[in-house]
Amino acid sequence: MPSPAAPSPEDLDRLIARLGPAMAVILREWEISEVEAEGLVSEVLVRLSYRWSRILDPERWFLSALEKVARDRSERSRKEETRNE
Repeated sequence: MPSPAAPSPEDLDRLIARLGPAMAVILREWEISEVEAEGLVSEVLVRLSYRWSRILDPERWFLSALEKVARDRSERSRKEETRNE
């Protein structure tokens, strides 16, 4: 069941702590640099925060959203590299 309110900073910290290894796998898989990874994780956390009360499984939602933005960023970077060659 979704949470009735927005997440507290502690809720988000616990989520990130639990998902750290899974996040690392996703980010490595899509060859996301550490600097880019911080931005992507922050972006997904903001999106999660806005939708918190409507999300049944925040962990699954977060990992799915992170996978999508990492894939999109990786594909965009590869296209730019190809264009610049």
